[in-house]
Amino acid sequence: MNNTKFAAKMPNDHLIMKMSDFAAFGVPVVAYVKRIDIGGVPAYSVHGADGQPLSVESSEDLAAMAARHKNLMPVMVQ
Repeated sequence: MNNTKFAAKMPNDHLIMKMSDFAAFGVPVVAYVKRIDIGGVPAYSVHGADGQPLSVESSEDLAAMAARHKNLMPVMVQ
């Protein structure tokens, strides 16, 4: 399949995704969950693949449930 519509071809034949395409990659299906601290209290932030904040939860399980409630697949990041 030729993906040159979405990517630029580099001299060494590698395809590079445009920044705008990369920013939208996974938007309809992925939510990123990251452990954070709020005033010394552990919490979990949930963000869409585009970086849009979705929620902050008190546990990793609740963060995953929040993502799934929005029909997104939670992915834990550090």
